[in-house]
Amino acid sequence: MALGITRKENESWRECLIRYAEPWGLEDECLEIFDEELAKGQPEPDAAWAACYEWDVLDLVDEP
Repeated sequence: MALGITRKENESWRECLIRYAEPWGLEDECLEIFDEELAKGQPEPDAAWAACYEWDVLDLVDEP
């Protein structure tokens, strides 16, 4: 088991991030970190994970 996020079929990483942050009202905060990570050159999946990790909205998922 690990901390992670799971993107739905046909869902962008931005949409995925919003879905994880929304129950906690942290959409703006997570999107800010997501955009900062993208500006640093991080790939979208890594940027989404970093934003969710920063605000502790990750899920416990099975490792591949």
